[in-house]
Amino acid sequence: MKISIFEDNEKLRELIELLFSSSAEFSVVGSYHNAFNIVEKIRADAPEVIIMDIDMPEYNGIDAVKTAKKVFPEVKVIMHTVFDDDDRLFTCLSYGADGYILKKDAPTSLFNAIKEVLAGGAPMSAGIATRGLQTFR
Repeated sequence: MKISIFEDNEKLRELIELLFSSSAEFSVVGSYHNAFNIVEKIRADAPEVIIMDIDMPEYNGIDAVKTAKKVFPEVKVIMHTVFDDDDRLFTCLSYGADGYILKKDAPTSLFNAIKEVLAGGAPMSAGIATRGLQTFR
């Protein structure tokens, strides 16, 4: 599975890259500190899944998911963020994000999220899923 990572925290980006590169199942095809020129980056890398931070310089993850899904609706985008507020969550989902995982979750949650999203699921951190349900109630 080909993955691109958009994360402005260099150490975290390198850790995620190392985590996925150490697995025979995954191939990191792109790793970026922001989402500027995201269309060109996706076109060049052809990822199946994107791990997307929200708060990045120049071009944030919220705008990036909207742009990416407009041009490449088949590419799965999993938001990977510290933000658990309703505004960002629902904006990302309305723009086409396929999953929403919090950075405080165990690193294995990203592995599981990618497998789930490629199987047609919508992976979310437990607290995020609960809040989503509460909103609709």
